[in-house]
Amino acid sequence: MKAISLCQPWAWAITHGPKRVENRTRPTRYRGPLLIHASKSRRYFTDDTLRLLEGLGLRLPDVDDFVYGAIVAYTQLHMCWPAGEVRRYLSRGVRHWRMQEPFIEGPYCLVCGDVRILAKPVPYRGQRGLFDVPDELITLTNRACRVCGCTDERACPDGCHWVEPNLCSACVAEGTPWPMHPGRLPILDHAVPAAGVLP
Repeated sequence: MKAISLCQPWAWAITHGPKRVENRTRPTRYRGPLLIHASKSRRYFTDDTLRLLEGLGLRLPDVDDFVYGAIVAYTQLHMCWPAGEVRRYLSRGVRHWRMQEPFIEGPYCLVCGDVRILAKPVPYRGQRGLFDVPDELITLTNRACRVCGCTDERACPDGCHWVEPNLCSACVAEGTPWPMHPGRLPILDHAVPAAGVLP
């Protein structure tokens, strides 16, 4: 299975927040299942990054509480567009794309869909670009709530059920800041338009 390594707090912003766009210097032709790897680097814990994420209403854990050097989630890579194409699409006013605007830098944007958090991070050495991870290393049957961490085997104390791929009913009731899963972008529900798709 393919994987991509992201520095923290960007990996966390994909697994626990609204981020569904990852910026890269080169395009990729790959589309399909993608594992999210949290790298060991802490170089993006800058005041600007933290202000951006906190400005979106995200409650960030302490720097030492982030996961480092492990595969943390699973998603689908749906497209790779130049940043200008993504912004043009955004300018049409398509719902749910607006929250992606702060994350679009480019020059190329990898656009992902819904995210499933692994119940337990899998330690693994990251690499540059997309890289291969042995399929048998990852078990995708165990999902975990992105807010409280409950799993299929360990529900919330008062009980819960899945309302989204990685959000339980107890956390929706408590008013989680993201009641509508930001990964559900309308464009991902049907064929990707030909304009802007890289060969």
